[in-house]
Amino acid sequence: MDTGMNTLTKLPPPLERHLFVDNLIKNIQADNFRLLVGVKLPTVEVRYKNLRVEAECDVVHGKPLPTLWNSLKTMISVCSPAAAKLMGSKSHQANICLISDINGIIKTEGAEVLKMTLLLGPPGCGKTSLLKALSGNLDQSLQLTGEVSYNGYKLEEFVPQKTCAYVSQNDFHISEMTVRETLDFSSHCQGVGSRAEMMMVVSKREAEAGIVPDPVIDAYMKVHAETI
Repeated sequence: MDTGMNTLTKLPPPLERHLFVDNLIKNIQADNFRLLVGVKLPTVEVRYKNLRVEAECDVVHGKPLPTLWNSLKTMISVCSPAAAKLMGSKSHQANICLISDINGIIKTEGAEVLKMTLLLGPPGCGKTSLLKALSGNLDQSLQLTGEVSYNGYKLEEFVPQKTCAYVSQNDFHISEMTVRETLDFSSHCQGVGSRAEMMMVVSKREAEAGIVPDPVIDAYMKVHAETI
């Protein structure tokens, strides 16, 4: 890392540096595999089969007045349905289907191709429930049936939070940041992952192939691999 840090002092002024980085990543999909000297990035394939999510809720005929007694009956009905019947509660349990037996595959095409999957649907159609189910963040009160696997491993066979993350919607953001800067900041908050190890493999293969990297590019890659 000493070489990379020493090279940082030779970087061009901010404006030229910005243009340099933009030009560097302009054709990243075509150049990514070549710049990695044959190092294959890890890929993830997510499969879901007969995925079904149901919620159990209380169906009440009419809306009771917000009195202390009605609030107490609601609490008791949640804890003990049998006791609620003795107290004269008119509610009954019902299952509401949020996601109904869906199947699909989400996968990357390879190290040289970056892929983003866009999920579209009207409000209340189950988009959030699907994403939470696939990422292993579904609320425990919901009933999940079906199968979800990552590269052939089921969710109970590994820790899904180490492979994926669910980011909930948050309307509070820094308006001065671009979409690229926001995504880059979010990825850095998750840590560098395996970039440091991959950088060591790339440097080793460059040395074996007799490749002398450009000092500026070398510094950029090292800082990107080591900085959180």
